[in-house]
Amino acid sequence: MSSTPNLLTVNEAAEILRVAPETVRRRVRDGSLPACRLGTRSIRIRSTDLQGLATPAPTPDALETRIARLIAEAPPLTDDQCSRIAMLVRRGGDAA
Repeated sequence: MSSTPNLLTVNEAAEILRVAPETVRRRVRDGSLPACRLGTRSIRIRSTDLQGLATPAPTPDALETRIARLIAEAPPLTDDQCSRIAMLVRRGGDAA
């Protein structure tokens, strides 16, 4: 077996991820999916790099637990911050 990683085309990667090829290209452009270029047009993606994108979506319970933890760990609001929030709420969210 070769030590060369299995390189996929954009279309092959999209098929594996069950997304549109443009989604794969967008991920390559924004840097969230590593890729290499062969010439000016051809893009190849290592199959192992796709695993990083395929993370399970959080369950509602996990999301609620995470939110609760963030709230518990957040520092208390200052009096100035409380006043600003109250002002925004009274204005209906208009920060003007």
